[in-house]
Amino acid sequence: MRQILPRLVAPLAMAMLTLVTASADPYADLQLSEKKFFALRSWHADLTTAGQTLSMDFVAPNRFRELMPQGMSMVLIGQSGWMQIAGQTHPLPASMMGMFNARVQTIRTLGLQGDLAKNFTITYTGAQGVNGVSARTYHLVKKRDSGYTIDWWIASKTNLPLESLVKDHGRTITIVYSAFNAPISISGP
Repeated sequence: MRQILPRLVAPLAMAMLTLVTASADPYADLQLSEKKFFALRSWHADLTTAGQTLSMDFVAPNRFRELMPQGMSMVLIGQSGWMQIAGQTHPLPASMMGMFNARVQTIRTLGLQGDLAKNFTITYTGAQGVNGVSARTYHLVKKRDSGYTIDWWIASKTNLPLESLVKDHGRTITIVYSAFNAPISISGP
């Protein structure tokens, strides 16, 4: 029995260790996560800043919905957008289309646009659980602006983002990702 137990426990311990071990290249880890996230058919994200939470849904290839705490919502389908306020639906003004598109692209690319190695210093900071899911954690510091940092929690099994914490010169944004490939429906008026 004493000889059997170590033979059973050692493979289990190794399997558990590989679930939370990052590669030797944190840049490659985040690029893989970005690639897997970008390939999803749908997802949901809750963004919290200054005590306010807004929700965003995505359905491939180009449907987004943002629900704001004041009861307002915005929908973007391709190049068309609408906002709903107090039960009334209106075309999204051109001035808001640009802002909405920029926010959508930042969320969709995980805020990692451009050359990661050129723009960020990335450090693997260890393993941690997020809502019961094993995750690898990373700390990013923008090279030309050390007041801008991102902490990432990436699911060990799926390489999908679970959460990010963005600090931008005193402003903090927490983004929690969920409902990967869930049946989400987004339609226009």
